[in-house]
Order: sequence, then structure tokens, then C-alpha cells
Amino acid sequence: MFVFRSEAGFKSYAATWPESVAGFYRPDGDWDYIAAWNNGAAFDRVILHEYVHLSLNRNGARVPPWLNEGMADLYSASGAGIAVGGPVSTHLATLQSKAWTDLPKLFAILHPSEIFQFAGGVKLFYAESWALAAMLKLGPEYRDGMTSFLARLQSGESSEGALREIYRKTVDEIMQDLRLFVNQSNFPRIGVKVRELEGVNQIPAEPMSPLASGLELAGLQTVVSGYRATEEKLRSLLPAYASKPELHAGLAAVLLAQDRRHEALAEYEKAIQLGSLDARLYFEAAALLRDRVADNERAIAYLRRSIELDPAKPEARELLAMLYMRVARDREAVEQLRAAAKVSPVKMWTWQNLAVAEHNIGEKQRAIDAARQARALATTQQEIDMTEATTRLAASETARLPGFDGPSVVTPKSWENPQGDSRVEGELVRLDCMGTEARLHVSSGGSDVALHVADPSKVVLINPPSSDGSVNVELACGVWKPPRAVIVDYVAKANTELETTGEVTSVRFK
Repeated sequence: MFVFRSEAGFKSYAATWPESVAGFYRPDGDWDYIAAWNNGAAFDRVILHEYVHLSLNRNGARVPPWLNEGMADLYSASGAGIAVGGPVSTHLATLQSKAWTDLPKLFAILHPSEIFQFAGGVKLFYAESWALAAMLKLGPEYRDGMTSFLARLQSGESSEGALREIYRKTVDEIMQDLRLFVNQSNFPRIGVKVRELEGVNQIPAEPMSPLASGLELAGLQTVVSGYRATEEKLRSLLPAYASKPELHAGLAAVLLAQDRRHEALAEYEKAIQLGSLDARLYFEAAALLRDRVADNERAIAYLRRSIELDPAKPEARELLAMLYMRVARDREAVEQLRAAAKVSPVKMWTWQNLAVAEHNIGEKQRAIDAARQARALATTQQEIDMTEATTRLAASETARLPGFDGPSVVTPKSWENPQGDSRVEGELVRLDCMGTEARLHVSSGGSDVALHVADPSKVVLINPPSSDGSVNVELACGVWKPPRAVIVDYVAKANTELETTGEVTSVRFK
């Protein structure tokens, strides 16, 4: 979470958002980012509002923009104490001074970018969304049906259809109820019982160094502007902090995300020479060296240091074992694989390689036991066939077996962006087909990211399997109902004519 002292500091990271925005939320793989500026009395509400967006996203909620924003305002309006609900004076003032928009027009907003073109204005969109979400959650005639209503939306039903089915009312009848709900004198609020967190107020705040804050801001820069902008920010710190290993490590990670592996390795090794104590850094450097046979001993040295710094991470042990087996140092491989299996006993590839290594040092029964454990963890037909073959070989008198390059030791997690220099995670809400080209609209953290598909044949599609194991995703033109959760890699490249911010390189359907 990033809190800026000034509006100018915040706007330097929120250039793509409208001027009225005081905070934003952006998801990015394993991380979530909230940024806001401390604008006084409304600050607490802004932070709570964005945190509700985070919570909805992390819990897999698939809700339309009006409900996403309405619930965020509802849960951020509690004021003092732990409660849900309560009046929002700015929204009440808007509803009292403006002509309301019919609910179907509110429901017609299908992704966040359209909010700012709402016929009644942005303020009215947020005010009506808040009021309707509050009535559904707190209104005596509506609150019991809220769970069923949300389930209908999750299944892809429209807002109007789900309301009609659950509450047996037309949108006109619901609008009449909404006006009565807003005009009541005692606005409902529900108290929430929570366990008191002892000592929270006593947690000391510690100042960050300029370098530490710069590295954290680089992460925020990545989710709003892409890897190239982040690289520029990190390089701007080099004149003052060239002797700091953490800066070179951060720069290496950004270069690696752009698939610039040679440059990334150089930065990792600068950090190592400067005395880094980051175990992950040594592992990443070794992984970059793993296919260079001449550097086998150098990679082994890096992995041994990684394990020394963090013995609980099995990935370094697995890769080290593979490199040992490459040069027939099987007993050392067995030592590492036994330790890895103890730390993480549910990884099929660890047991698979342990079976081979045990066989190679003459531990037949241990080899058979490890092979059977690998078979029990196998999920695909290929894994089943391989582990069954290993079980048979482990019981035989076969000469020395080679190790297997399992997925867990081939590619570190940070290498998951092999193309493009930027990434956005969110929901694919619309696909505009434009002859031989297309434009994707991804809803992410309350904003719409429009991306250009110049040549669909060159875009890598990474799709989830259907129940029978076949790929079952069809790219259909128009609005996607329901939206699909995606991670899109792209090259940051603005196209003012198409109003896009980048060229798509791959789409991963989650």
C-alpha cells in the first residue's frame, strides 16, 4: 500500500486515471497494489474502498461495475467502529440534487472505463451504485436474497435478470423501493463482531531509506507503466546506489521479466559480488547458468550458497541435485533430494528424481519407494507412464539412469513473462474485432486497459483445459458474459488512433 503526501506525487503514478481519482487498486500476480494520496478527511474511506476491490478480486468475485463500486462504497462508509453501512453524505447530496438514471442504464455499464462516460455523470453512477448495493445488503426486503443474487451474477446472469428472479420484482418496482430506502431518516447500519487485535496500535513505524522506498515504488511503476518504465526508474538510482546489491537484484529481475537473460545474469552477479544475502538471487543466477555445461561448477556454488542462506526452500536443492546428477555426483544429489522431499513431500518431480538417484547409488528399496511415491503424485497420463517406467527400472539391475528435468527446476516463477515488457491481470470484458486486427479490453483494479492485437496468429494463448483435457476457449467478438480472468503480456506501445496502450503478445486464461 502506497500513501503519497501530495496529489502531484500520486498523479505521477496515476496518469491514466481521471483527475478526480484519489486512489486505485491494481492486481499483479501474487501481489496487490493500492495507491492513494492523503487528501484529508476522505482518506480513510479511499483506502477502505480500494481494499474492498482487492478483497473481491482475491475471492474470485465476478460482479458488474455498479456492484463492485457500490459494495466498495458501502463497506468503506462505516465510520467509527466496526460496522457495515451508514449514510454517505456526498452520495445522498447527489441523489437529492440530480435526476436519477434508470437502472437498466446503470446495468449497461459492463466495464470500468465506461463509468466515466455514464449519461448521468460519474457522481451519479457512484451514488446510485452505492444506494442499490446498500439496499440489497441492508434492506429488510432484500438482504435475505443477497447471497442468491450474487450466485446468479457469478453464473453469468445479467443484473436485471438476477434481480427479477431472486426478488420477483421489475426494475421499476425496485427503483421505487430504492427511493424510499434512500429517503429514510435512520439509515441502516449492521454492527460486526470481531476479535480485538491486541497491540496493533503499539506497532512502531520505521522510516524507509530512499533506496528501499525507490525499490518499492519500482514495483508500483511496473503495474501502472510496465517493465521499461521500471527499468528507467531503477537505472536512475544507480549513480547514488551502485554499491547496493539490492538495486542490482531489482534491476536483474526487471531485465529477466523482459527475457533479457544475459543482462539479468550480469546484474545478479554484480549483486553477488557486492555481498548479497538474498537466497533467491543466488538461485536465479544458477538457473540462468544451468544450461551452460562449462559453468556447472559456478552454478553449483551459487546453489550451495542459496541453500546456506535459506535451507527451507526446496527449489534450490532440486536444481542442485539435477546439476550433481549431470556429472555423476549421485550421492550428493541424493542428499539434496532427500532434504527437498522432507521440506515439500507433495512434488512429484522431487520423488521422481530421488528414485533415479537412489537407484544410481545402489539403494534399490529406497529407489522403489521413491518411485511409488512419485506415481502416487502423478496427475497427467505422461507423468503416470513415466513414473510407472521408473518404478520398473528401480527394481531392475539397469545401469546408471539420467535425471529428469522437472518443471520445478526448469523455470523460476519470475520468468513467467517471456515476451513483452508489461503485464496486466484482470478480466477480459470485451473483444473488438477490426478486420484482421482486434482490441482487447481488460478490466483491472477499477480501470479499463485497452490493448491492440496487430496479428492474432502471433499471440500466444495459454488456456485452461476442459474436463476432458482439451482446450476449450473461443475468442468471441463483443462483450464477454461472464468476463474471463486473464493475465495479458504486452509490449507497452501507445496507439492514439486505436486508443490502446500496448501490443498483446500472450493471453493466459486463469
